[in-house]
Amino acid sequence: MHDREGRLLAGRYRLRARLGSGGMGTVWRATDEFLEREVAVKEVTLLGTVEESTPAFQRTLREARTSARLRHPNIVTVHDVVLEDGRPWIVMELIEGPSLAEVVERVGPLPEHRVVEIARQLLDALADIHEQGVLHRDVKPANVLLDGDRVVLTDFGIAAVEGGTALTATNQLIGSPQYLAPERINGEGARAASDLWALGVTLYFSVTGTTPFQRDDMQGVLAAVLSQEPQPVPGALGPVIAGLLRKEPATRLTATEAVTLLSPSRQPTRRITPDTATRPAPPPTPQPTTTQPTPRPAQHGMPPRERRQVAITLTVVAVLGIAAILWVAWQQRAGSSALDRMAVRDTVTIGVRDDQPGLGRWDSVSQSYEGFDIEIAELIAAGLGFDEDRITFTAVGPAERENALATGAVDMVIGSYPITEESKQRVSFAGPYLISAPSMLVREEHDQVGGPASMRGHDVCTVTGSSSHHALSNGGEVEESDILLVQTWQECVDALADKRVDAVVSDEAVLAGYASINASEFNLSVYSTASVEYGIGLAHHDKPLRDKVNEILNEALDGGAWREAYDRTLGYSGLEPAVPTVKPY
Repeated sequence: MHDREGRLLAGRYRLRARLGSGGMGTVWRATDEFLEREVAVKEVTLLGTVEESTPAFQRTLREARTSARLRHPNIVTVHDVVLEDGRPWIVMELIEGPSLAEVVERVGPLPEHRVVEIARQLLDALADIHEQGVLHRDVKPANVLLDGDRVVLTDFGIAAVEGGTALTATNQLIGSPQYLAPERINGEGARAASDLWALGVTLYFSVTGTTPFQRDDMQGVLAAVLSQEPQPVPGALGPVIAGLLRKEPATRLTATEAVTLLSPSRQPTRRITPDTATRPAPPPTPQPTTTQPTPRPAQHGMPPRERRQVAITLTVVAVLGIAAILWVAWQQRAGSSALDRMAVRDTVTIGVRDDQPGLGRWDSVSQSYEGFDIEIAELIAAGLGFDEDRITFTAVGPAERENALATGAVDMVIGSYPITEESKQRVSFAGPYLISAPSMLVREEHDQVGGPASMRGHDVCTVTGSSSHHALSNGGEVEESDILLVQTWQECVDALADKRVDAVVSDEAVLAGYASINASEFNLSVYSTASVEYGIGLAHHDKPLRDKVNEILNEALDGGAWREAYDRTLGYSGLEPAVPTVKPY
């Protein structure tokens, strides 16, 4: 049982059970004891108490107000916003039905007539919010709920108000990669057409069971979105999906045009539940992932602003691994350093984590990355001559970082990257910039657990490809069958809270943030007395960049900037940091 179950908010809303959690917060089933009805309550995930005067608090209220002003049968209704623990809790209608993603996963592709009805209702909802100047920015099957005959668009956690203050930091890709429109990948602002592109991908998924740009990794996905055409979908939905997936937003179907194309089908309205589902023909064969785009001809005679936009676009394309000939030349030049490429592009791309409180975490309220790793990244970028407007952060997990560096998708990785003898064979390191120790996060009732020997016979969780994963696999104290491997630390913490595992094994710096947020549920326990050094990952043999970054780190350590960053981001943990000594790895 979670410690908040049974809690009464604002003397009215009784929390009953946690329905789910993620980057946008935790959603609870609750009872409105005044009106005697079931509701959903969204608890926004924040690190510590947020004062009402701070931008983060105001942005949380803006999300609630954005949702609350929308009144449409196909949009989730916001009932109330209450203030508890120095933060807003958003009270919404409770939708009992499954998500579109869950239905397709359970029964497979849906019949055309059912997807046509889903499309009509979602188009009506999007037309309504766009008319009010609101963009959703994360339309996808997981955010579409099926409640009997009703289709409900939910989770406006990263919505934006057109013409309002930007809620998203420069150059950050917000949303789910397979549903991002080309213009958003290219660094242009979101627009109504971007939501309609995402709807096109959602409809494609609904009728085929796969997304049109499904590839092996994120780079492949984004490359496909930019350069490849999806396989056509047969039937009445074909022209609509094709029109919504036009690369150029100006030529993309509007909601009204899409509804018009759907009207001749005259499909009867059916109940949108999986019980009468029949499987259509197999989905189209995915496009090959190795298709190379034709290089664009050189641009001449453009004014400075347009030249800069083209440069930004080419930079993003290069980062995604599908650049034109110039990028290939940079990569193949003997002895080439990322310093040279950064100088030509006039930007720096840094791989970070998005799921580690205190270190590197995507904050859905402030719509930006935050934590010690992020501050170190900004400090390094500034030392290299790049201000915040010329930094691109991209989330890179443990299993992706070596490939991201080798392919040039990122210039460096600053994301709790342990320096090990094995990893030094494939990448270079600057630093270390932080020293931590192997630790465990355990539930309150297991506070006596500590050390590898105590974990025999217990189920543990760690992240695939992390140093903890390798240590557990090679240590012998825990059976492979007792190790739950996931992609993010938040998934591990959720598994611990749900009692699917007995401990989360990682490093002290990674787990301290989760322990602080969940102080009444979890304890931090020592796993090993060995130290773990976090380094700044660089492409193998990039000595020029390594030496420059080490110089900047030494200046930060000597001048106090390093300690100031630590106190701002990790100081709440109460851990006294071991000051690292920079080494020429």
